Amino acid sequence: MRPRPSIRALAAGLCAMLLAAAPAPAAPAASPDAAATAAGATRLLYAEALAPRWEGAPSAHAAGSGATRGMLRFRAFGRGFELELAPNSRLGPAPPGVMLLAGSVPGIPGSWARLMRQGDALTGLVYDGADYFGIEPVANLVTVLDPDVPQPATGSMVYRLADLLVDPQVLACGTDEATLAGEALPAGNAAAALRALASELAAEAATNPAYRIHIAPVADHEFASRFGANAIGELLARLNIADGIFSSQVGVDLMADAPTVFTSTSYPLTATTPGGLLDQLSDYRVTSGTSAGITHLFTNKSFANNVVGIAWRSAVCLGREGASLSSSAGMSTVTSGLVVAHELGHNFGAYHDGEAGKPCESTPQTFLMAPRNAGSSTFSPCSLQYMNVVIAERSAAYPACLTSIIDFDVALAQPAAAHVDPGATVELPLRVQNLGQQPASTLNLRVQVPAPLQVTDAIPDKGYCDFDATQVSCDLASLSASGSWDLRLQVTGTEERSYAISASVTAAVDGSPGNNSRSFTLTVGNPQAATTGSSGGGGGGGGTADALSLLGLLGLALRRRRRAASRTV
Repeated sequence: MRPRPSIRALAAGLCAMLLAAAPAPAAPAASPDAAATAAGATRLLYAEALAPRWEGAPSAHAAGSGATRGMLRFRAFGRGFELELAPNSRLGPAPPGVMLLAGSVPGIPGSWARLMRQGDALTGLVYDGADYFGIEPVANLVTVLDPDVPQPATGSMVYRLADLLVDPQVLACGTDEATLAGEALPAGNAAAALRALASELAAEAATNPAYRIHIAPVADHEFASRFGANAIGELLARLNIADGIFSSQVGVDLMADAPTVFTSTSYPLTATTPGGLLDQLSDYRVTSGTSAGITHLFTNKSFANNVVGIAWRSAVCLGREGASLSSSAGMSTVTSGLVVAHELGHNFGAYHDGEAGKPCESTPQTFLMAPRNAGSSTFSPCSLQYMNVVIAERSAAYPACLTSIIDFDVALAQPAAAHVDPGATVELPLRVQNLGQQPASTLNLRVQVPAPLQVTDAIPDKGYCDFDATQVSCDLASLSASGSWDLRLQVTGTEERSYAISASVTAAVDGSPGNNSRSFTLTVGNPQAATTGSSGGGGGGGGTADALSLLGLLGLALRRRRRAASRTV
């Protein structure tokens, strides 16, 4: 485990984003239904119905491959928009029916887009090189949109962040050393100062080395209760927005490990104060055994004094304090995505802009790290300066945590833990990713499954697989830069216990082999000592098997199969 920093050094960096939507204090903890309490403090002056037209829409089965890029076109504000998009495979497999997209405006350097597609609805943020545009389902905007603006019955709407008026008290941030007292700032719009400084920030980001960092996303019971079966999709939509901000402005790509979602009230993150919850999250980070650079909690709790986010400053890649959290209570997806980016900014070393006595006190409070933020989605040059210092230090000290993007880098995404009933078959998705800037070839994926589990099938997106009861070897097609292939591994088991499944990938050239191997847990039935989580894991191999299981193993071993598949691209 990495060394723990001094509490004094970290305490000065604790940030609490405050949601002061109403003069009356909030209850210490709120039910999951209290998600729209701040609507009155935010007004959206204008938005237009989105009528998307897809040309060669990207396919979820070909995540990130160049051949699957699609073009999204729509008209809004008297002009046409064109976005070239591909699935954002860096955030891992999305839930069924959800596609995370990343891209840009063709021909405009520095532009970017991060969208979630779910059915007919789109959610996310777009920067066209001059202005920022939010896109959200109409259901997210009904409480903030001017009542005179026509609203479609379904689908999404697009709006300028400049038209999103935010009370300065809605997104405020203060440290444990600062007071929130003082004169109120004038009301601002969510795109203040972005146009004037976009070129400067783009140039600043372009000079930074390019890095990647893994985020371990966690959703608590309140978040899961609010969003139900769509909790993972909502979590990833927010992280997708933060990835767009970090990738374009900071030079750091965010990678998501398999999300952990607590659907039961019996879990280790029950504190009702932000500081207490951050401490619990830090302890959970240690016990979970994650190797991710940051563990970020997505909650729907409403705290006393309306705190909606807190983080350890300059703690990225540190063992216990590499943690932060954000609340979605009272905010739409785009706004809460900005909160996620703000808290991750503190993890990376960013101070508050314009706060007296702090390093960035001379910076205008019109940026993402302002203590009283008006919804900006841009880091200030001062924030980037201090973040770059931390990035340089941590990438040198922990190169496996904050990794430099290199020409050749093939990785295996962390699979999620899974459960199957005795005798049933479960499909386990494995994803091979090309994180490098050059094509990857001669790809081989191997999986080891402990007996008495049995592999019944192995279906690659594109390639060939040999397998028997406990071993799989797949030769996969070459991958373009940022591309990925999926393997659908089908496994069955009868003995109730938890098993550790291991997998690894190799390539002809790989400059970073440290991310090539993963292990994860498959639990059969409900054993008393079953483990939970997304990695590490329960007992493997060994044990006794009944006669039918032994016959099944023998049969599979004798009829070694070869499976070929090719997905449509």
